[in-house]
Amino acid sequence: MRVLVALDTSEIGETAAIAMAVWSRSVPMEIHVLSVVHTDDLHASRESSSFGEFAIPAGTVPGLISSDVAPAGDPLPMIVEYRGQAIEGARSEREDYLRTVVARHLQGTSATVRVELSDQTADTIVETAKSLGVDAIAMGTHGKSGIRHALVGSVTEQVIRQSPVPVVLIGPGAHAALL
Repeated sequence: MRVLVALDTSEIGETAAIAMAVWSRSVPMEIHVLSVVHTDDLHASRESSSFGEFAIPAGTVPGLISSDVAPAGDPLPMIVEYRGQAIEGARSEREDYLRTVVARHLQGTSATVRVELSDQTADTIVETAKSLGVDAIAMGTHGKSGIRHALVGSVTEQVIRQSPVPVVLIGPGAHAALL
């Protein structure tokens, strides 16, 4: 059986990996662990930063910091990241996170990790499932309801509607039972 475990870096999301590890003890399983880095996430950590982080002095060269380029009394140029470097950094951090999840919860299974960058998380999960030819998608669900769910929407709900294969949902109550 081939399963795609879609993770969102939350503890509830990791519950899906734990559940598939438990299930794989009785059913031979090839597990693909996927995390989608939403393009908005690339900027989320910058929103709480100070203004000075964005005020790039004239003469700043991406990837360079040197006292030789700043006239006396002017602030030193900052290291500036190209968009490609930011994307690679985010991808690398997420891959490290996925490898940690695999090492912590999926030891002894055939698990691979994959990170995709997209502003359409649900579509990316479904397309990845199709391209890998999986038999099921496993996801943790936060169990949001009411007005918050209506306003924010649900990646899980979108995946359920679009998926050509069964979607196994692991709710927040399963976390304690699985540990």
